Amino acid sequence: MTLPVWMFITKEWFKKYWKWLLFPVGLLLLILGYGLASRKRVVITSTALEGANEAKDKINAEASEKVRQADAKESGQLAGIAAQHSAAVASVTQKQLDAVEEAQGDSDKVNALLVDVGKGMRR
Repeated sequence: MTLPVWMFITKEWFKKYWKWLLFPVGLLLLILGYGLASRKRVVITSTALEGANEAKDKINAEASEKVRQADAKESGQLAGIAAQHSAAVASVTQKQLDAVEEAQGDSDKVNALLVDVGKGMRR
């Protein structure tokens, strides 16, 4: 059985112009793909998840309360540390002022005081 002549002609046309057939088909598929992808999908959830938001809110409230308590505790500790630091600085400053008043009349004491200050700076 031989093939009809129009099949040979069609085969040659498809060999030569296959892009003209593929382009509209591809364009149609692209348009359909975007159209189907843009539809809004309805998500159906189980009734077991209805209380999940309330439980999540409760857990978030508890966590924020714990964070607030930790911040208050930390700020109290920081205030205590700052008070200790300022007391230590005040005592060192007072010792230095006493040493300066003591050394004001004697040049040897002033020299020894300056040497001690220089040693403290190099540490």
